[in-house]
Amino acid sequence: MARTSVYSCALAGLLVACVVNQPLPRTPLEFLTAARGALDEDKPNRARYLLEKVDESEFRSDDLVRYQVLYAEALLRSGEPYDAFLAIQKIPTDHPTSPLRPRAEDLQFEAGRRLTASGWNFLGIASDLNDGTAVLRHFVTYWPRSRHIPEALRILGEAAFLVEDYDLAIHRYTQLVQINPSPELTDLAASRIAISHFRKVLGPDYDAGQMLRARKELTGYLERARSPERIEVARKALATILEWEEERGLDVARFYLTIDKPEAAIQRLEALLARAETERRDEAQALLTRARELLTTLTPNDAAKRVDVGETDPGPTTDEGPRSRGIAR
Repeated sequence: MARTSVYSCALAGLLVACVVNQPLPRTPLEFLTAARGALDEDKPNRARYLLEKVDESEFRSDDLVRYQVLYAEALLRSGEPYDAFLAIQKIPTDHPTSPLRPRAEDLQFEAGRRLTASGWNFLGIASDLNDGTAVLRHFVTYWPRSRHIPEALRILGEAAFLVEDYDLAIHRYTQLVQINPSPELTDLAASRIAISHFRKVLGPDYDAGQMLRARKELTGYLERARSPERIEVARKALATILEWEEERGLDVARFYLTIDKPEAAIQRLEALLARAETERRDEAQALLTRARELLTTLTPNDAAKRVDVGETDPGPTTDEGPRSRGIAR
């Protein structure tokens, strides 16, 4: 059941040396009683040694669950949280009425919490973070009514945010908001959702729709934000989005002018000047004047070649023409 490691082998040798002269229990149930006593005496390594001396197949029904829970507790307390999870992962499906389910629930959550905490503290140990999120994904699936669900979703959201999987972070934090957690967790979740939408935008060349979504999420968060630190982060992100939207609007207007479509440029620039947040107003006004002048100089043949003002946004321009709206991640 446990994963093999150099540490585990060394520990096993030490345990044998410590207990080899102690008489072992005679029956499987006596092993369980002895292991419980060792745990109560804060001797998890001894409890683990005893439980590994008896085969799990010796137990049935509630005694099997008792064995699995004791073994998981011994593993967790001796520093093997992932193996603790493996010991109890089938309890919610195989033993749905066991009175020991609450204990198994607590142990699995704690195993996942410890693994993810280890992954954050030592980012070089990526496997710990991966193992921790795997344990907690299993947890939120098979223990959906647990009192630990808000914290499990928070940890999963933070893990996704940490590795820059912003779609998954948005999903996990949206799940958290939907269960109406504490005001602090609600504020954290709303902040992470807004910042994740912001970080999905790769700059002014990115999809205008994603920039709009990020602006709406950041504005909405700031209307109900609680944490001064998170408010400051959101304000800076919103300022960046507004700057990118402004730059994009000016670039698109310039592109329309280069292909003799002043109506489209005028529409863009008037919308930009109507926004209170626009800072490059002189530049926008100069382009608007140029667009209106161009409109008066075009011939009927030129007008016939022009497309409707409401055409699809071509995206920012390069010397060769409009760029693609999407950027592969």
